[in-house]
Parts: sequence; structure tokens; C-alpha cells
Amino acid sequence: MKKYQIISISLVTLLLVILSSNLNAQWQQDSKFGFKIKIPSSWNKNSYMDGTDKVWDYMSADENIAIQLRAFEAGPEFTTALLAQVYEESMLPAGTKKLSLNEHTTATGIPCKKGVYLIDYNGTEVGLSALYIVQNNKGYVLTALIPSSMIQQRGEELKQVVKSFTLEGFASPTHIANQNKKSSGLSGLTGGMATSSFKITGIKLSNRVDANNNAINPTTNFNPQTSEIFAVVAYTGGTQKDLIVSWIFTDWNRTISSDTYNFTDNKGGTGVVSITKPNAGWPVGSYSVKFEMDSKVMRELSFTVSEQNSNNDIFSGSASDGNSSSRSGSGNQIIITTHQAYNFKTGSVESLAASTGGGFAIFSNCDKQPEVGGKFIVTNNSNFNSSASWNKTSVANVGRSDRKIVPINRVCIFQLRDGSYAKFMFVKSNYNPDGCTHSLTCIVEYPIYGNR
Repeated sequence: MKKYQIISISLVTLLLVILSSNLNAQWQQDSKFGFKIKIPSSWNKNSYMDGTDKVWDYMSADENIAIQLRAFEAGPEFTTALLAQVYEESMLPAGTKKLSLNEHTTATGIPCKKGVYLIDYNGTEVGLSALYIVQNNKGYVLTALIPSSMIQQRGEELKQVVKSFTLEGFASPTHIANQNKKSSGLSGLTGGMATSSFKITGIKLSNRVDANNNAINPTTNFNPQTSEIFAVVAYTGGTQKDLIVSWIFTDWNRTISSDTYNFTDNKGGTGVVSITKPNAGWPVGSYSVKFEMDSKVMRELSFTVSEQNSNNDIFSGSASDGNSSSRSGSGNQIIITTHQAYNFKTGSVESLAASTGGGFAIFSNCDKQPEVGGKFIVTNNSNFNSSASWNKTSVANVGRSDRKIVPINRVCIFQLRDGSYAKFMFVKSNYNPDGCTHSLTCIVEYPIYGNR
């Protein structure tokens, strides 16, 4: 697989040539690489060579969602883990956020790895899902791209295209399910009829598992730099219908990752599912992992991510650095990361694509201090409670498109479009030089009143 600095896979830069002979075709296939995928007839289609790789680009007529398939000859030593590593290092644009990388099985029974990523394209947050497949000495990377703001509207359409992908030699999901009834372990999507005997008898969370799928030092509290969080699942019976496992950041009511599995040993046993750390680390807060079948929740286990072995009383004026008065405050605490915005009126953290300008936004910045956009001033005050006075004229003169480097522990006064005021202060920053991203602990308060 040839390496490149950046691959042009963004929704805007995919330059497609419409193949008139294929416009009425539903199934797209290639005899050399032995794949077949079902593409809507209205989509634009193109194929070309990129070095030694064969690439197929498919894009919806409105150019909002896209599929790319990259295939190449691979030696017997090539694995899905190596393929994922090469693709992440050489193909994804700089600044890409990695949300998860897990073992997966496609809807047609093909084992693979699945990666989920976020790309910032000129301020628009784009979601990218990649399937890494190695079969019969050939490698495949199937990527799906969609703006985060359109996932609810167009996500199912994109999902159906991805689910149709198959390779020669793989049977239908129902046939695979019948074949696997006597197998053991944890596998992916296999379809079939539900087995009423399947029950989850226990779940243990851990940051490590041994060779026998036992959780090492189970815990429900992790730190922001935990590289991978495992859920070891004890069960009886076996599934022949989709078991959906979702990892949720409950503080934001946001599903980070959702994958489909099957536990196929009808005698019961243990299985492991996991989720990998985002590039910028886990935001501090409350999470859960949820197991569903037939739209019913079978089990849900809560856990937390916190700054362990650190002082958490930054709001009480007793910080461990000895400068207690400078870090007292009474606002609400939020966690916000690069390429996100905070809306003061709704009290919510949003993607830049979904932001309506009701607050400040965080941008990529290769500086240990965050770069913030919005109509606000940075004061010299580091006491959140005492910031009740500011120069109204100085705030009014600040443009909303201006960006400023904001130091930690400096109160900022923000002016909303309706003339009301808010304030915020960053009290902690986890800076990741890989991609120049920040994960920020912030105090916010709205509305505020004072001598102006």
C-alpha cells in the first residue's frame, strides 16, 4: 500500500468523473479484487489508479455524503492491524480525531477492524468511518464520509451502502449464523433469528485483559489518558441476532461508538468489547456502555473518567498549587475540546458545524494555550467570583470572527448577540501536540450582571 502525506478524501475535494455507462447500475463490482457493493443509481461514480492502489469514489448527487474503496495486493504477512496503522499514519489528514478502533465483522460476515474518526474541514466537522479488511492476499479500506450535522438525516442511507459490501467466497449472514452456532468466542454481525436463552450475567470494566479474557483490576473509574477501555461480558446461551454495544458520553448525551456483535457459543462464556482513546484523551465526566437487542436494553453499566490523584476542589478556593484565591469560582463546569463550541443559552457543547454562534469556539492551535473565537475580552482577573466589572466598550469593539490565545485561569467576558453577557475561564488544559488539539476544563456562567 503506497504511503502519502494526505489523501484527498474530503467531501469537497473528491473530484468525480461520472461514468455514464454505470448510472443505471445498482451493483458495482470488480473481478480482479472480487468485491461487490450496491450504490444508488443517482450517485456519481469514478475509479482510478493511485500508485499501486485501485480506488473507487462514490458520491451522492448533492455531494454531501461519499464512499471510497481502496484496494491493493497484500502479502501473507499483512494484517488488519498493520493496515489500520498505515492508513491512520499516512492517509488521514493532519488534525484528525480518532474516536475508536475495534474488531468488527461486516454485515456479510467479513472480519475486519473498524475505525471511527472526526475531520475538521474548514470549520465543518466531518465523520469518517473506515473498515480495514485483509482477505486472500488483498487489502481493502472502505471509508464512509458524512458531515456530523447530517448523520441523523442521511446516516441510514450511507449505512445501507456500507452494509452491501461483500467479497467473493463469503456466504450470506443467515448461512454464516447457521455455521457459527457451535463456534465459541466473540464475533461480529451474523444476523439470523434471536435466541431467547441468551443472557448477560455480568460485566466488568478494565483497562487491561489477560489472554483468557479476564479483566485485570476491574474498575469503573478511568483517567483521561487510558489507552483502551474493555468490557468483559459474561453470558449464557448464544446470540444469533444483532447485539448492539454502544459507548456513550452521558454528560453530553452523545454516542461515541456503536458496533454490532454476536456471542455465538451456545454454552455461554465470556466475550470482550472495547473502545480506544481519542487523540486528545477522554473528556472528564460520566459515561456508560449499553447492550441492546431487538431495541431493548439488556444491560447498561456506568463509569467515569476523572483526573485521578489530583485536587478536584478548584471551585472551593483550595487548589493544590497554593494559589487558592486565584482559582475560586461558582460557575458550571464543562469539558470542551478543539473543534467544538459552547452555547451559553442552551448550556450545551456543540460541534462547530452545528454551532449557531451563541458562544465561544475552540480552534486548532499548536500552542499549549487554546485559541478561542467569539466576541469577548480576556481580563487580568483570575478570580471567577469577583469578575463583576468590565469595560463594555472594549467588548463591543471585538469582532466575532476574531481569535485570541486565552491563558489558563483568566476570566473572559463574552457578549452575546442580544447584548447580554456571560463569562468563562479555562482552569485546566490537556494539550495534545499530535494534531494541536486541546481538551479543556472550563467554568461558565450566564447571564452575568455587573458595573459596565
